[in-house]
Amino acid sequence: MEDNLARNQRMRSFLTVMVSVTMVWLIWVMGQRTSAYQVANEDIIFTPGKSILAYYLFIFLLSLLPIFRILSLMVLPTTKDKKLESTTLPKGKQRSAQTIALMVFLSFAAGVAGYGYEAMQARLTITASSVVVHEGAGNRTISWDDIQEMSIDLQGNQQMVHFGSGNNAANIDLKQFNGMDRVLIVREITKLAGLQKLNRSTPRLLIYRRIKAPTE
Repeated sequence: MEDNLARNQRMRSFLTVMVSVTMVWLIWVMGQRTSAYQVANEDIIFTPGKSILAYYLFIFLLSLLPIFRILSLMVLPTTKDKKLESTTLPKGKQRSAQTIALMVFLSFAAGVAGYGYEAMQARLTITASSVVVHEGAGNRTISWDDIQEMSIDLQGNQQMVHFGSGNNAANIDLKQFNGMDRVLIVREITKLAGLQKLNRSTPRLLIYRRIKAPTE
């Protein structure tokens, strides 16, 4: 029994070190200011970069920590102290509570994974004649002629870009892209659509309007 307890303790220590090292590495990657865009046939293709991927992996890993803890309590024995065991719940109720907690945290982790996966599918293509917003299984193409005005909403924790009108309207969540790419996206759209920032813009709401014909 003592050998099993010692082996289980070493396993927990090893897992703790591995998780800690992984999280430190993810934090380091998140801090890297690199661009993730690609140029193909003069088109600029923006996708989430390594820092965005590291961010969602970091959040997902955090959501797994309670699951690891519950599984270790369910699978690996921690003590044989009779006095301590007498103050805890009966094994049946304890296992039932652990199972319920495990299902709750598994559902939460699955939700985090699903949200992260959808976020990583973000894609934006800027061409000489239009901007293509990739939405799920379809694409929405908006020509520069259809973009008369654009706004960037910086309220709260948002970084949303709104442009176009009617059926040709689109929204882009800039948080899906690296910091340097966000600047490049706004710069390219304003340049190619012939937009200029208005004086009535505020630090939390930037407004751009067409001042000249789109760049050909």
